[in-house]
Amino acid sequence: MEGFQSVIMLEENRSEKKYTFQSLLNIILIKCRLQLYEDLSSDVTRILKAMDKVSKNDANDAINSILEAVLYLI
Repeated sequence: MEGFQSVIMLEENRSEKKYTFQSLLNIILIKCRLQLYEDLSSDVTRILKAMDKVSKNDANDAINSILEAVLYLI
């Protein structure tokens, strides 16, 4: 998870954030599997804000993956 967080930090000051969206998605999925809920909502908020920078298919796939991860916990 630290590797994905470092990718996000490296791309923060760049205009093109090629890997930020996928890194956020991976962080969310890992936190769901490890049941680390404390700052999960802030990560979901960040990925929702980044959805306008990716294709509709990528955004849709991310939403489905997050919903599946959350439903798996119930």
